[in-house]
Amino acid sequence: MPAPGGVFYPDGRFTVLRSYTAAFVLNVTAPVTQTDNVIDFTDPANPLVHFHIKIDLRFWNWSSNNWTLDWIIEESWYYVLPSPVTAPMPFNLSWFTYGDEALPALGFQPFGIVFPDYHVFTLPPAPPGWWSPPAE
Repeated sequence: MPAPGGVFYPDGRFTVLRSYTAAFVLNVTAPVTQTDNVIDFTDPANPLVHFHIKIDLRFWNWSSNNWTLDWIIEESWYYVLPSPVTAPMPFNLSWFTYGDEALPALGFQPFGIVFPDYHVFTLPPAPPGWWSPPAE
C-alpha cells in the first residue's frame, strides 16, 4: 500500500521504468542510514526527531517492470522522542535527472522543503548480460 501524503511530479500516475532508474536521491541535510530499501535519518537541528522512508522492495531490486510514482514509497513517517508514536511524513517524489551524469532518478523531499544537501543511493543494477544482444 502506498504511503499517504505524497505529492508527485509530474503526476502520481506517471510511469517510470525501473530498468532505467539508476538512483534514489534524498534531499535532506542530515546523517542518513540505509539498509536496502529502508532509509532513516535524524533532524540535525533537533536530534529527538527521527524520520523513516521505506521504498517498495520490488521497486528497489532491479526489474524490467514499470511503476507509477504513487506506488513506489510504502512508508514515510517520523516520531519525536520520547514518544514512540509515528506520524505521517508528507513528501514530494519526482522523476528527474540528477548530477553531471544526468542519472535518471527518483527525487524524495520530506515536507516539500528544499535542503542544500543530497544523499544519492544507487539502485541495484540489471543482472549481467541483461542489456546484451542475444547470442547467435
